[in-house]
Amino acid sequence: YRNSDFFFSNCVIIAESSIDCSVINTLLEMRKIDAETCGISFIPTDGEKSIKYPYALAKELSIPFVCVVDMDVFVPYKGDNRNSSLDQNGLPMYRFEKKESSPIYDILKNQDGDQIVQFLKNGKYQKALDALESYNIISMRYGLEVDLASCSSYQKAFYDFLSIPEDGRNLRNLLVNYEKRIKKLDILKTVISEGPKNNLPISYRRIISMIKAMLGNL
Repeated sequence: YRNSDFFFSNCVIIAESSIDCSVINTLLEMRKIDAETCGISFIPTDGEKSIKYPYALAKELSIPFVCVVDMDVFVPYKGDNRNSSLDQNGLPMYRFEKKESSPIYDILKNQDGDQIVQFLKNGKYQKALDALESYNIISMRYGLEVDLASCSSYQKAFYDFLSIPEDGRNLRNLLVNYEKRIKKLDILKTVISEGPKNNLPISYRRIISMIKAMLGNL
C-alpha cells in the first residue's frame, strides 16, 4: 500500500476489491458526499487474506476507517465452494462456524467472534452488524452484488438492464445464470442509480450510516 493512501487521508474505506470500493463511492455520490473533498481513501485488499494489514495500519495510525467485507469472510460456504452451496433461489448457504482460514478472527476478540457466528446462525443479521460496529467492520448479508440482487426493489433494474425476458425474471436465474454480469461495475452502478433511493438493502444502509458517522466525527 502507498503511504499516500493513509498519511494524506482524513479517513479510509477498506473493501475486498476495487469494484466494491467503486460501488461504495457510488453510494456516497448519491448522498452528495464527494470522497476527494472529504479526504477519503479507498483501499481494495484483493480478497480476504490481506484485510488485516490495512485494518491494522489505519488503527495504529489512528486514522478513522470503515471496513466492508462479505459474509464468507466469517463463515465458510456449506459446500466445497459457492456454486455447490446455493439454495433453491440461488442464494449462498453457509456452515455457521468460524472460518478457520480467515484473518478476520485475528482482529476480533474470541468471544466476539463466537457471538457474531451465533447471531448469523440464528438469523440475527442486524445484531451481527451491531456487534461488528465497534470494530468498524460491516459484513454484507451475502456479498455486495448478491445483497442488491436479492432485494426485490432492485431486481427489476437488474432485469431491465440485462434485458432478461419475462419468463426468466426470477432470483435464481439472475444469481446463477447472470452471476458474472451482475458483478460488473457498470451494471451495479446503473442498478443502484435507477433503483429506489430509500429502499436499499440493510447492508448498504449500514455502510452509508457508518461512513456518515465517521465523517461527522472528523
